[in-house]
Amino acid sequence: MDISQNNGLNDKKTALYRDYDIDGNLLYIGVSSDAIQRTREHLQSARWFKHAANMTAECRSQSRTGSTS
Repeated sequence: MDISQNNGLNDKKTALYRDYDIDGNLLYIGVSSDAIQRTREHLQSARWFKHAANMTAECRSQSRTGSTS
C-alpha cells in the first residue's frame, strides 16, 4: 500500500456530545460515530433522556490509533 495516500483509513468521524436538562445541568456525555442513531437509542432506553432539553456536539476525526483531534 502507498502510505502517501490516506484512502480514508484514518478519517473515521466521531461526535462528542453532551445532553443537558432544562436548567443546564449535564445529564450525559457520549461519543459516537453515529450520534443521530445513538440519540434514537437513548430515546428508546435511557431513563434520563426524558429530561434532556438541549444537546451540544463536537465533530472530530479519529485516527486508527484512537486519538482525536
